[in-house]
Amino acid sequence: MNRTNMFRFFAILLISTIVLMALSKITSLAMASFSKKEPVFAEGTYIGPINISSLNKAEAESKISENVLDWQKKSTVSFTFFNKTISVPMSVVHFKVASSLNACLDGEKNILYTEVDEQSLKTILFKKLENPELVNLIDLEKLKQLLKEKAGRLDSSQQTEDLVQYLKASDNKPKIIDSKRIFVNDPADMEDWLSSNSTMTLKPEKIFSLNDYIQNLDNDDKGFFIQCASTIYQLTLPTNLQIVERHISDTLPEGIELGYEARVDGSKADLKIYNPNHTAFVIKSEKISDHVLKLSLIGPSDPFTYQLVKKNVKTYAPRKIIQYRPLAETAANQNGKYGYSAELYKEVALDHKVFYESLVSKDFYLPIPKIVVENLKQPESDATSDENSGTENGATEYTANEKTDSASQNTTTGNTPNNEAANPSQTSQNGSSSNQEKPSSSTQNTNQSHVHSTDRNP
Repeated sequence: MNRTNMFRFFAILLISTIVLMALSKITSLAMASFSKKEPVFAEGTYIGPINISSLNKAEAESKISENVLDWQKKSTVSFTFFNKTISVPMSVVHFKVASSLNACLDGEKNILYTEVDEQSLKTILFKKLENPELVNLIDLEKLKQLLKEKAGRLDSSQQTEDLVQYLKASDNKPKIIDSKRIFVNDPADMEDWLSSNSTMTLKPEKIFSLNDYIQNLDNDDKGFFIQCASTIYQLTLPTNLQIVERHISDTLPEGIELGYEARVDGSKADLKIYNPNHTAFVIKSEKISDHVLKLSLIGPSDPFTYQLVKKNVKTYAPRKIIQYRPLAETAANQNGKYGYSAELYKEVALDHKVFYESLVSKDFYLPIPKIVVENLKQPESDATSDENSGTENGATEYTANEKTDSASQNTTTGNTPNNEAANPSQTSQNGSSSNQEKPSSSTQNTNQSHVHSTDRNP
């Protein structure tokens, strides 16, 4: 074999060896890549409420997407805005699954990132509220945060939120909303009231009970309590505070305007008011003079204005009742009192445009009848009675004499037993010296019967 052939042989052998070694390396690397497992998430790893433990990234992403899609189909968030109900579908929320997985930490509870399509949300609000000015009052950032938090938890609870709580914050500096004065008969009542009730607080999102403030007072003047309660009720009506419990009297108390009474007694009858706001309201009492008490409502400003309107106001005249009493009895007359009824409505306006009206109350007070007491009419005069008595006596005597003669005739004929059974008095008259006394007794019986009849039929 010459040198040339040997060189070629070794060259071919070297190249083959290199190729075989390269193929072997490539094959081993390929096999290693196929045999190596993809890393999985550690135990206790959550994205939102979804457990992705022991899942790789692709499996976790698939599981999260399935849960999110199922939740969006079933869930809505409901809001109330005065008389309207607004349902916001969860399709306005977009879930950032990939970003959530990239930021995920093994073995920990992680956030499921979301974002809200603001334009879609505004479109829904415009459609339901039908008033762009109302939509502009809503704090969209605050509303979007609520939706994002609810979606991040995949919260399926059916709760209704008050959209009023998501209005843009106005000037929250407390101011005097309204003040009213009441006349107090007894200055001691005012002093007792001011000693413990100079300031009463309506706490945020809590129910205020007036009885909690008055049940320990020494004053037992229910009229004074009604005055104070009615004034507080009238102060709170033109706000967004909500009346939970209220009572009225059977008749309209003096000095209380129709539609604005609130009766309290420190025990059963109470005035309860719910404050739906995030800020407190304060009722302040102030002495103006010995007989004048001033009550003021202090709270945050409100973008809406409230107007109270009375409708279907009616007056009912009292009936007149005449009572008859015997002469010996005395009774005083009772003055009548008119009855009233009215419906009270609250109008809510924005920029002087009323967009909502609600019925506050229907009050009805029964009229009190007027009672007139009259004595029974007297019997006929004594003179008339005497004349009638004489006439009756004469007639009775005549009848008695006539019966006596008849009795004598019957005696001579032998029929005395039968006549005695028919009229025993006739038997006693026969042969007796008392013939004149019997007719007199009959006359007295006749007069008594007449008087008794007069008493029964005046």
